[in-house]
Amino acid sequence: MNKAETWSMIHRERAALADDLRGLSDEQWDAASLCAGWSVRDVVAHMTASAKITVPSFFFKLISSGFS
Repeated sequence: MNKAETWSMIHRERAALADDLRGLSDEQWDAASLCAGWSVRDVVAHMTASAKITVPSFFFKLISSGFS
């Protein structure tokens, strides 16, 4: 798979995720997920954070958190 195909697939998957999440109620967003202690909202925020963070910012935050 070349770079263009990879990004095309990523865009399709992101759009599909947005479609799946669009209809959630507030209660569903706040519901417990399969990740202990995390709501659905927490998991989605974690999954999508990388779409906005830069590489230097990622490493700064990783180091400043004590690699946690």
